Amino acid sequence: MRKLPIVLGLALTLVVAGGASASFFDNFDSYLNGQILDGTADDGGWKGWDNSPAAFGTVTNLVRLSLENSVDVSGPSDLVHEFNEAAGALIFSAWQYIPSGTDGTTYFILLNRYNDGGPYNWSTQLSFNLGTGLLNDDMAAGDENMPISFGQWTEIRVDVDLVSDTQNVYYGGNLLSTNAWAQGGQLALEAVDLFANGAGSVYYDNVSLIPEPSSLFALAGFLPALALLRRRR
Repeated sequence: MRKLPIVLGLALTLVVAGGASASFFDNFDSYLNGQILDGTADDGGWKGWDNSPAAFGTVTNLVRLSLENSVDVSGPSDLVHEFNEAAGALIFSAWQYIPSGTDGTTYFILLNRYNDGGPYNWSTQLSFNLGTGLLNDDMAAGDENMPISFGQWTEIRVDVDLVSDTQNVYYGGNLLSTNAWAQGGQLALEAVDLFANGAGSVYYDNVSLIPEPSSLFALAGFLPALALLRRRR
């Protein structure tokens, strides 16, 4: 496992939290507390798998990273948002909160091919076994796992290079795995899937997709300022 440098990690957080350069950013604060995200209303593009209203997520203010809301993914939730990214390098980030005592196995998934009714192709599948307390990268060739961080907001981040067909998966700033992206599919990012699989409540907030060149350009402005702050302290 490898820890991100503190300054770089903070700068990336600032870029994502502020929505700067993001082609997609959702902190769920524009929805009403208790709103069902099922693809049938003003749901910001969120819908159930295969456009099924039964696979909804629920907006809540019970636990939140940003000021107002997060989304509760539990029980029948199989919440999808589609994208159309097919070039360059990308950073996909989602903040996750798993309460202590939650049971079942829940999943965070990125797909390089998604269509309602198929075909589909998975690039990233992280399984969170809430009973054993272990996170596993199901797409990795080896046994790539680490302990789940219960009771705190933790970032899931996937750095994708659609040119070199690679992805680096981070959890809480630690490198979990490095894998091929296409996995027999295509060099594209077409969907995120937050899949409860019948598990108890897991919360997501500040979900973002950033074209990496833009984020690095923004970092060029952040890093000197952060370095100067560190020197002054």
